[in-house]
Amino acid sequence: MLVGTPGGASAQALDEPELAGQDGLATTEQGPDEVTQGAENATDEASDAVDSDSSEESGPESKIEEKPPLEWKFYWHEGLHYWVQRNPLLQDELHIPDRLRVKPKLEGKVGGLLQVDAALFAGDDELDGFSNDVQVRRLRLNTKGNFLLWGPVYFSFQFDITKDSFYLNDFYLQFRNIPWIQTFTLGHLNAPFSLERLESSRDTTFMERASPVDAFSPGYKPGIEGSGNQFGDRMSWALGWFADGQEADIGDITDSNFRIVGRVTGLPIVMKELYNNRLLHLGVSYSYVNAEGNSVQYRSRPECYIAPFVVDTGEIPANNANLLGAEVAFVMNSLSFQGEYIHSLVNSDEEGTLEFDGFYAYVSYFPTGETRLYDKTHGIFTRVRPKKSFSLRNHTYGGLEIGARYSRLDLNDGDVLGGKMNIFTAGATWYLFPIFKLKFNYGNADIDNQEASDRVHIFQARFEIDL
Repeated sequence: MLVGTPGGASAQALDEPELAGQDGLATTEQGPDEVTQGAENATDEASDAVDSDSSEESGPESKIEEKPPLEWKFYWHEGLHYWVQRNPLLQDELHIPDRLRVKPKLEGKVGGLLQVDAALFAGDDELDGFSNDVQVRRLRLNTKGNFLLWGPVYFSFQFDITKDSFYLNDFYLQFRNIPWIQTFTLGHLNAPFSLERLESSRDTTFMERASPVDAFSPGYKPGIEGSGNQFGDRMSWALGWFADGQEADIGDITDSNFRIVGRVTGLPIVMKELYNNRLLHLGVSYSYVNAEGNSVQYRSRPECYIAPFVVDTGEIPANNANLLGAEVAFVMNSLSFQGEYIHSLVNSDEEGTLEFDGFYAYVSYFPTGETRLYDKTHGIFTRVRPKKSFSLRNHTYGGLEIGARYSRLDLNDGDVLGGKMNIFTAGATWYLFPIFKLKFNYGNADIDNQEASDRVHIFQARFEIDL
């Protein structure tokens, strides 16, 4: 870790921040999501050191001009961390009144994500569009952190490249400690619907989210959101208004500039003891969509991004749609269960009220002793870190997670024949290092649509580096 100035000739080494433990609750990540507590502590230490140095200079003969305008620090810890602060002594030179004095500060982390997928398909060739391939699933660059003027402002700027298309994911400013609503977020963000949808792609147990989640969840949209926590962080809530933005490669492609989306989660059971970590998560989500294009459309792939969309309602003439989701997750040490149910009511002048739904349920287990970490602030599960990284010298081989999932999606009702899909997935994730993992999935998809009825076997693998 280095502390210095843009024009300085010297640097001072500081200690690296310590890594977080595997205690079942994610309590060490700061900033919007990922700026570590270690960075924040190091920032305070550096700031104290600056104040100490400043206090040593006294008397009218001290030369303010010798002090650089900015103090900065960069260090590497699973990504590039940065810290920049204006020299407080410059405020003396500028004769800024005491009531307006402030030390502007910027700190954050630059990171990235690379996911490369390979898929092999086997079936009766009744369904078109399946082609064995290797693709870059995600190439992501992001920076997250906060800057301080007279109060902290948190930010996240995240760019994705997928299938030669450019996307904005998290791209927002966030204000915290707001009266009544606690947190206010403005920008392009993940609408608060579905546990699995809100989890980062780096944190999901399987390579792709379950088909009902992909079909119905709004995903990333421009909008505003209020959120907060209650009862000692055992309950989280979020409510926002969202509009249409960029064309996203997701299941729900309904045109709408008026979406109201909300979610509430609770933790009836939280137990953190030695060799006895338990957690029960419950949640509900709701979304109202005003169909400005007078149509609603849902679609889904068979839980493989290289595969085509195989169930699709097409454009349904409709005025609006209501989505209701229920979620549950239980973690007991290295064993966990998770499931969700999503139901859609589409109000159409031509078809009446149409109903579509789907669910998934899965179980996962860490033979190597890790556990799924939980973020109380957002009511989601977050990054898993291996207890021991891969090392031939130390005879350690990283962490291993195995899981099995069953999902069902029904997009048929009335004259709308979007198709049905039932998928069984078995998966394994090898966590070699905190930033490097390998995923392997096998899927058995029973697909019934207007084109054909077929069973497809899907073999997938993913190479992932996450900073």
